[in-house]
Amino acid sequence: MALPLTSFGATIIVEPDDYPDGTELTSIDPMVTLRIDTQFPESEIFARTSSQAPTGDKVFANVSRNFWFSEQKLRADFAQPVSMVSIIVQGSGAGGTGRFLVFDKFHQGIGYYMTSWLSGGASETIQLSRPEQDIAYMVVYGSGYSQSTFQFDHLVYQIPEPSSVWPAGIAMIGLLRRRK
Repeated sequence: MALPLTSFGATIIVEPDDYPDGTELTSIDPMVTLRIDTQFPESEIFARTSSQAPTGDKVFANVSRNFWFSEQKLRADFAQPVSMVSIIVQGSGAGGTGRFLVFDKFHQGIGYYMTSWLSGGASETIQLSRPEQDIAYMVVYGSGYSQSTFQFDHLVYQIPEPSSVWPAGIAMIGLLRRRK
């Protein structure tokens, strides 16, 4: 089981396979909140068993289904801005493309990726990185025919190192030592 780390420079994995079937994952990690991107408050996310999971045997699920219909969106809100986020999208049924968007704290779209056509269990890992280290949340969904379904699995994100703090901190230590 990947334990959530809250330190800077950490790569954190939220993997449904690490939890029993039916475990609510909405706030399983203190650094990220998972939900269905909708106006309805009943938007919990669960680990659900799937015979076609891209990794292991569980995926992110909305309520009781282990799949997402076309245009249903999984959202991850981060407690602090992250520099990288990645997730696996798998298409089934008639297929379609995975859509992945990242936003800053002002709700401005700052990154977008569309997968190749995914059908028959084909999957693709999507990853977006930002040197600005300003990803506040991400949304992933599938877009295809009305009977298309998608599965989402293996969320990875990276909390940036405070690189701009280190030089200033070292300079302050040097100044304090000189004054003694």
